[in-house]
Amino acid sequence: MSIKYIDHPWKEMSSLQQRRVDSKLNYNIFWITDINCNFGISIESSHLGQSQTQNIQLKGFDIYLESIAGTSKLYLVLTDKSEWQIFHSLCLDLINTAKSISDDYDKERKLIPLLSNRLLRWQQILQKDNIKKMSIEQQMGLFGELSCLYDFSKKRNLRDSVIAWVGCQSGKQDFLFDNLAVEVKSKKSSSGNKVYISSLDQLHCDKDPLYLLVYSLTSTENGESIQDMVEKIKLSIEEVNVQSSTNFEKKLMDYGYIHEIEGENLLKFIIDKKQVYIVDNTFPKINPHSLDSQIRDVRYSIDLSQCEKYKRSFEKLFN
Repeated sequence: MSIKYIDHPWKEMSSLQQRRVDSKLNYNIFWITDINCNFGISIESSHLGQSQTQNIQLKGFDIYLESIAGTSKLYLVLTDKSEWQIFHSLCLDLINTAKSISDDYDKERKLIPLLSNRLLRWQQILQKDNIKKMSIEQQMGLFGELSCLYDFSKKRNLRDSVIAWVGCQSGKQDFLFDNLAVEVKSKKSSSGNKVYISSLDQLHCDKDPLYLLVYSLTSTENGESIQDMVEKIKLSIEEVNVQSSTNFEKKLMDYGYIHEIEGENLLKFIIDKKQVYIVDNTFPKINPHSLDSQIRDVRYSIDLSQCEKYKRSFEKLFN
């Protein structure tokens, strides 16, 4: 099977070549090719040790060290060229991680532990049993959270909106700002007014106010996919700063979304309705403090048709 390589950093590089990834980056990181013209990346550091990478194994990629005169080079080389898009995403994630480190005297010492953590995260994602296409429910959930992030970005500081998105990192609520919290739910428009609450903490928060934001979605070819939403947000982020872009990319991966893995699996949605509810002390919910401590997990549904008095305007939430 022939592989068509679109624009990528190894384009027109012959064997045993290297090219600096970014002239503005204060680290020696290079796109490389080995003797067999396999694609790779190299990272130089005087603080790199074998123990920091010896337990990292990535299927389809080789990781090895080379030490010369007190300087070590970490090499990541792609051995299965059919996986080049995923490998490219991994490399970009490492580069963005390097860009996110504050420029101080200790920046190089911080580099390798951070990169090692990102490689371990990739190892978890790329383990054979973990590479699963997102279900329609998972796609709807992420689509709703990205829609909320985009809506907030138009009304609030974009950098703060990206920071506030904590649902991707197992936060109790999906968005935590200084002055409010938001739990986002996505449901099929055809499913009526029922939403499911999957934990005791989702509708309980120390911040006040707490809002429940519900997106009613329909799957259609005329809609937008998760990747369409990602590109819209990225376009706005690029106008702000690199730090926000790096943070956004990291959170997408923490959520488990990698476009190259999903491929053509992504569905397209349109938003039929946006509903906002204030979750105060009288809102219908299960109070974790009223349950026996032996009860650890609870999943229940709420009939929103009976919650009209808690309804608030979309503009009120986002303004």
